[in-house]
Amino acid sequence: MEDINNDNQNNKCKPYRVRCCRETQALHFCALQNSTGSQNMADIVTVIHGVRVLVFDQDGPKLASERDANDFLSAVWGEEATLAAIPVARLGTDFLQLKTRIAGEVMQKFVNYQIRLAIVGDISAWIKQSAALRDFVYETNRGKNLWFVRDLTELEQRLAKAG
Repeated sequence: MEDINNDNQNNKCKPYRVRCCRETQALHFCALQNSTGSQNMADIVTVIHGVRVLVFDQDGPKLASERDANDFLSAVWGEEATLAAIPVARLGTDFLQLKTRIAGEVMQKFVNYQIRLAIVGDISAWIKQSAALRDFVYETNRGKNLWFVRDLTELEQRLAKAG
């Protein structure tokens, strides 16, 4: 594995470390340890196949309404990223219930501001409960701007295909 360290002075990014396995070309994201030995679990900025991605941490405020999308978009703009990778753990409890229209409104906001969005994590339990959600995810994943992916490896594969 090769370590690629972020130089905070040159990139305007938060500190992070990316490990790239040369055999599989898989990216592994690691939190940096500060001088006290505790880990800084923060959002991560990385470039995957030429796309600057802000990978949001599992912990933090929820994306539960269209208004909440503004905070996520602000973070993306602040890091000069063009794709937001938001973990399922950061979604509000009603986000994946299409009848609430939250997912559609949030995704439309990302499209309007030309920021690509990937929801990262396992949503199979929700898909089993809703044929409409299954169809929505299928149609969304056919495009190039909004994706539901199982993990960062799948996101990397999609970005590689997108060229």
